[in-house]
Amino acid sequence: MIQKKCTLRIDEQISSFLLISALCLHAVILGLSDDEAYYWALSRQVRTGYAFHPPGVVWSIAFVCHLFGDYAVRLAPCLGSIAVFLLARRWVAHFGVRLFWPLLGFAGFWAFAWMAVPDNLLFIGLMLLMLGVCEYRAWQLVLGALLVLVAKFSGVLAIASACYLLVQQKKWRALGFLGLGTLLGLAPSFYWNVTHDFLPLLYQLRDRHGGGFSWTRWGLFIGSQLLLLGPWIFFLRRQMSQAMIFALPPLMVYCIQPLFADFKPHWALVGWWPLFLHTIVHVPAIRRMQTWYGGLLAVVMVLACYGPFPLAQDASGWEQLVVPPSLPVVALRYQTASQAAYALRDRPVYLLPRSLKEYPEWPSGVGIVDSDGPGWPRLLRPIVVVGSSVYPPRPEFLGATCELERTIETRNLLGFLGQSLIVLRCNPS
Repeated sequence: MIQKKCTLRIDEQISSFLLISALCLHAVILGLSDDEAYYWALSRQVRTGYAFHPPGVVWSIAFVCHLFGDYAVRLAPCLGSIAVFLLARRWVAHFGVRLFWPLLGFAGFWAFAWMAVPDNLLFIGLMLLMLGVCEYRAWQLVLGALLVLVAKFSGVLAIASACYLLVQQKKWRALGFLGLGTLLGLAPSFYWNVTHDFLPLLYQLRDRHGGGFSWTRWGLFIGSQLLLLGPWIFFLRRQMSQAMIFALPPLMVYCIQPLFADFKPHWALVGWWPLFLHTIVHVPAIRRMQTWYGGLLAVVMVLACYGPFPLAQDASGWEQLVVPPSLPVVALRYQTASQAAYALRDRPVYLLPRSLKEYPEWPSGVGIVDSDGPGWPRLLRPIVVVGSSVYPPRPEFLGATCELERTIETRNLLGFLGQSLIVLRCNPS
């Protein structure tokens, strides 16, 4: 490999500043999605693990919010997306190629790089590992292994790829640094799973995915991938390479899974990303076409966040929530509990009932109900139950009657009708 200088020209520096400014502005003015609000709610109490994911994304949110306040929830992913871009430029420079705009053609990632979700840390860690098996720098291997493992449990696939490549190259010292990073990355989740009966890990492996065998669902997956990836996929170079080694394990998992279980389109992007980088390096003819396709798609996807679409509705409206100040606020799903908690930051929101793995994540309902779950508890005092038209509240508290107190119609920044917020009043009978 021939490394080429990857410093930015003045026009690229100006473009970078404008793109980063637009990204940060978009991140600030758009409301949080339910998953982002959930990670924010978890960041109120920093732990070594949580019910559904390793702690990385929560730690990053807790850090930036501690420094800059709760409105900085998305600062970490915005900075993280810049890191992914710069690391990608460094990786392609090893092939004697200097790229700027073509790297932004991977719209599936860049269109949502501003969101506070675990994938951002996963991409940073992956890029560090890809560089680590080229440059054999200790900090890249240690930090890369640490980040992929505190981001998602699936980070072990990137570790396996890096391990294979280092063994193949007989880089034993580098392999030792990879092992050190792996131990550091596994430690928090291992401790949390051991002390919580492995409930988070079992959820990911056994309980999260359902739906049964379906060719239709798999066809929808293929269609979503072709849309997100763009024309480069038809020019994919199929020879074995380091990029292919990093890509195959996650793609084998995420491209087969939709046959048997539900999926989310972005899950497989961590597998496509190394192949994308490899393709635009070795197929110069596709760079301009992919840049235009990815850029236009990213703009459309970002603008759609302000239209009458599900993500736009999910990320707006909760700031308009109004509830009586004297009554405890209860939600029945983690999505609505998280959104309400972020909207009402100066008061607690209770998730009732909740499963055993969710017990440590939310305030105890002692004095409000006779138990926190997992079954429906008996109501001990009047409460307010909040929900939305996306997740309508249907409380079944024992010994209680519930009636609608108000419905709040919401609109997003551009005036499109958003989700309706539903407020119920429940009293013990």
